[in-house]
Amino acid sequence: MLMQLQTIYEDAFYNQVLMLITPLLNYLLKPLRIHITILRFASHFYTMNAGLFMGFIKYIRGIRSSVWEPTARN
Repeated sequence: MLMQLQTIYEDAFYNQVLMLITPLLNYLLKPLRIHITILRFASHFYTMNAGLFMGFIKYIRGIRSSVWEPTARN
């Protein structure tokens, strides 16, 4: 609806879609040994946020894992 009002919203939408497919694009270019720094940075950012979101969902659902435990202190 906003895209019909001003072109800035349309530009923002297409930029967001482009940024959301960067992890897929980075994954497809990796076997070809094509490394684009800004693409890898954006891919890392979105992948990290997806992992944090999945961890948050697991926390909300009550799923606890004891993979890491802090060292005992005196």
